[in-house]
Amino acid sequence: MKRQTRPKRYPVNWQQITVAIKSRDGFRCRHCGLAAGQIHPVHGHHIVLTVAHVGLPKPDGTPGNKEDTMDCRPQNLITLCRLCHLKFDSAQRSANAVKTLKARRKAQ
Repeated sequence: MKRQTRPKRYPVNWQQITVAIKSRDGFRCRHCGLAAGQIHPVHGHHIVLTVAHVGLPKPDGTPGNKEDTMDCRPQNLITLCRLCHLKFDSAQRSANAVKTLKARRKAQ
């Protein structure tokens, strides 16, 4: 079976964008406030920061979409630790899991 290639999911300069957003946010999670490298008080792991798409409406009035990873306006991006990012995207992740499960069952 030939493997399908995915379209590019992020802009080519995504690394530079993430550094700029993390810097703007003081290298801290915007939800829990923990800093990069700090030890998490609950699970004891080092904090790793990520950048999340918020899904704010666009300047032309069209609705925003958290899944539009090419919408890299600074106001549409926030710094989150991995745990907060997982919580932030939990509804989307659950919906994707259901779609994947249905597709697998249909393919059998």
